[in-house]
Amino acid sequence: MKNSPSSLNIKQAATIWIIVLAIHLTDIKISMIKISELFFLIYAIFKIRQIHKTTYFFFIYFFIFIIVTFFHNISLKFDYSIVDNILKSPYWCSIGRFLEIISCLSFLEFVRTCMKKYGNTICINKILRFNFYFLLFVFALYIAELFKIFLLNISYDNGRLKGFFVEGGPFGLMCATLALLSIHIKRPKIEICMLLLMIVLARSKAGMACVYTYWIISILRKMYIDKTYRKFLFVGTMIIIPVFIYMFIYIAEMYITTIINTDFLMSYVNSNPDDYSATAGRIPATYILYEMFCKHPIIGIGLGNYPILRNMAEYRSFFPVIPIYDASGYGGIIDIINQFGLLGIAIWAIYFFRQLKKNTDKSYIIFFCLPLIFGVQVTFMYPWLMIALHIQTKKNPLHAYYH
Repeated sequence: MKNSPSSLNIKQAATIWIIVLAIHLTDIKISMIKISELFFLIYAIFKIRQIHKTTYFFFIYFFIFIIVTFFHNISLKFDYSIVDNILKSPYWCSIGRFLEIISCLSFLEFVRTCMKKYGNTICINKILRFNFYFLLFVFALYIAELFKIFLLNISYDNGRLKGFFVEGGPFGLMCATLALLSIHIKRPKIEICMLLLMIVLARSKAGMACVYTYWIISILRKMYIDKTYRKFLFVGTMIIIPVFIYMFIYIAEMYITTIINTDFLMSYVNSNPDDYSATAGRIPATYILYEMFCKHPIIGIGLGNYPILRNMAEYRSFFPVIPIYDASGYGGIIDIINQFGLLGIAIWAIYFFRQLKKNTDKSYIIFFCLPLIFGVQVTFMYPWLMIALHIQTKKNPLHAYYH
């Protein structure tokens, strides 16, 4: 494959497709188990014999915190009324979450193996090219749904695209991350435009903000490096930062309004306790996560414990008890702080700052961290693609593949 970058045999093509499908098929399950996670757990058991020290760091990090969770659980009170099977019960829900993370680390090693076998540049370019083909397929399905030809539930009734994700926001954020990577390694414009189109069709504010944030970082960095433009750095910063703040407020408008207008919200949820758009998900989580942080600031509430704790009176504020297995709807940094506390996020921050300081090309660490800032779950596969790139390109940087 290294000598023939334009062609792939069946085994090589299948390897690339496995990576692409693992990124996209986030909601395809057998019972409660995602197919992609099951595949990479099996891969970890039978194929992985040696892992990179970076993968090992993340494994040790999550392993330590699941042990901390088990000890912390002894002092916590749980809501057992919503536990309808053993996998949702205390300890087992944490083990399930830990196995999801292990599958992501296995995915990381799978991508690394692909890069080592086939070459970094060829492998990542093929992943992005096959991703383009898959997005063409998603777009065709989307058009078919708009015209009611057939329905596969890849969009909402209002026309908002979500692909094979649970929601449009995470799908758009994934496309934004791959768009930034595509721009960085100078992929064909048609692929970049397709990714940007997906963000628009998904109406993903987080995806748009992710692209805009990286654009700001790039402009400021170029101004700083180029002495000709360095004198405009201050002026550019003064223009860009207010625009960024305005965009951030626009994105958070619904939640900010909700938080400020507490009296109205309290009255509404008391009158409509069965309206899960107000009593479940992000709106109550805005209050519940704050209460959880105040009571468990150092080590958090434990891995995967949010659904079985959120109904407890000490956390739920004025929100009613709901009879469903609720998720906070928040991911990324907020989720890390919630589960692992200030200690957990401090370890992450120290590790990534060290990586930024040590490496010449900081882009892949940025591509990993930006989705976390805008709320991606650490159990999604695609951020770990960036860690694989970060590891493999230290000694063998990507070179121009298309001329």
